[in-house]
Amino acid sequence: MKRLAFLVLSMLFCLVSVVLAQDPNDVISNDVLTWLTLHWTDVLSIIAYIIAAASIVVKLTPTQRDDVILGRIIEFLKVLSLNKK
Repeated sequence: MKRLAFLVLSMLFCLVSVVLAQDPNDVISNDVLTWLTLHWTDVLSIIAYIIAAASIVVKLTPTQRDDVILGRIIEFLKVLSLNKK
């Protein structure tokens, strides 16, 4: 779980650093931002598909350890979401 949180936080840090350090002449950061703005719904859909597939696999396995890990991931995603229900 710590590795996953570190991975997510490092990806967010990289994204924020690209946004903050954006130079008008920097083609790479413009391409990344353009791609993200055009495909953000696709990225969110892929995350939802991964969570759905993981939920199915977790329900098929007999151990409870993977249930706990998936529950923590879902709680982490709830914290990041704007829906506060």
